[in-house]
Amino acid sequence: MNPRLGADGSSVIYAGLKDGTWSLYRNTDILVKNTGYRTLTTVENDYLFFDITNPRHYIFIIEQPDGKYILRKE
Repeated sequence: MNPRLGADGSSVIYAGLKDGTWSLYRNTDILVKNTGYRTLTTVENDYLFFDITNPRHYIFIIEQPDGKYILRKE
């Protein structure tokens, strides 16, 4: 979800789902093991924003069934 180049310009930072848990990765290394992000159906309308210099600071914007959004930040 939302891959971006890291601050060093040579790594890719992204959120990925593995074994039912969403984590933040730099290339293949886990930065944040469990982000607490949960989705019931699809991630199509959800967003992730993070600081490329410190991806441990992130915000998920999650669409609710009624079409409204909530923020989940760390």
